Amino acid sequence: MTSKSPTYHMDRLIRRWSFLLVTVFHLGVGLAADRPQADVSSDMEHLLARQRMEKRDILKEVLALTPEEERKFWPLYYGYQAQLITLWDRRLSLVEAYRTHYPHLDKAWLDTMIKASLKIDQDEGALLGKTYGVFKRSFSTPLAARLIQFERTFNTSYTSKIESNLPLIPKN
Repeated sequence: MTSKSPTYHMDRLIRRWSFLLVTVFHLGVGLAADRPQADVSSDMEHLLARQRMEKRDILKEVLALTPEEERKFWPLYYGYQAQLITLWDRRLSLVEAYRTHYPHLDKAWLDTMIKASLKIDQDEGALLGKTYGVFKRSFSTPLAARLIQFERTFNTSYTSKIESNLPLIPKN
């Protein structure tokens, strides 16, 4: 059995997550009309939990950690992931607010939303910087850099997929 390249695994992950994100977003919108909010949230949480496990499996292949490294790696990674999920929740809240207000987007509201979006980007960059430092100290520079490369690729794809489904801001 031949080992697949890390690029193959990252491409596979991005395709799966992209599909899931679009599906979950549209599933949430479609189901919301037909089912109680608790049921919709439960379905979406289940799908996201499954995808996080798939992401974990691919990350394991990409990083090729020893069993000893894995015992040290995953608690640190889950700490990072918990903080990242908070950022994703903030981003999804902005998307929902945008969809709710569209096309009636006044200038003050738009200004607030754009600043909030840029703040999320800034916070995500800071989190990646902090995470890089933690993993560099705990493991090695190449492993930390590979992790950050993987996460940036994934996070950029995630953000792009969500935002590409939004209608463009009207001229006026």
